Amino acid sequence: MRVVVADSLTLEPGTFFRSGSSPTDGFAPNASSPPGNGSAFDQNSSSLFGGEGNSGLENIDVQDLPAAAINDATNGDLFLETAVPLDDKDQLGDATNGLFQVTNDSAEAKPVAIRFTGFGPDGDGDSGDLSKQQVVETFEFYDSGNNHISTDDPDGTGPNGTVAGEVSIAPGTTEQIYLEYDTEEHASDLRNIAGASQNPFNNSSSGTTIDLVDSIEVGVDDQ
Repeated sequence: MRVVVADSLTLEPGTFFRSGSSPTDGFAPNASSPPGNGSAFDQNSSSLFGGEGNSGLENIDVQDLPAAAINDATNGDLFLETAVPLDDKDQLGDATNGLFQVTNDSAEAKPVAIRFTGFGPDGDGDSGDLSKQQVVETFEFYDSGNNHISTDDPDGTGPNGTVAGEVSIAPGTTEQIYLEYDTEEHASDLRNIAGASQNPFNNSSSGTTIDLVDSIEVGVDDQ
């Protein structure tokens, strides 16, 4: 998924992908210590899904899941990939180890939320796909206070729907944002989209992927 970021904010890889627990530690996915079951990859050299001239799912094994890859970039140049198993409910990152970190570069507090602005071909509500509502129920972003701050109703008020909440980021401070996922609730639909009777990640030769989210917007909730 690609990211659009509002002015006065800097978005970059979170501590999930860094060499230590500080937001100023170096970008080093291979040397990081992600919490829980998560695995971190450098999207510049190990794209999960075959981007950047890489070999896609051959880069990860079932034991790597859930996995996230990000490039060492900021704002609109940032690109995040995630791979999660079916019939699972877990998270990538936590309150102190975000997939993203957002720094407020302005002189005043900024209320920030995440909106799903582009849905993938398997999650745009066409026949046989997940609905947009199902997608936002499958992937939810949370702040360091464990508050849900991403789209909860894609058809709500505003061009990109409504959000469950927002986080106020003080001037000069950095907020960690992590991801919770639930592939249990809509597992049957996801399996049908993948065309797999079992978890597609258990068959490395199938190369099956499901594209649900193409882009998100991180910024001031002014809609």
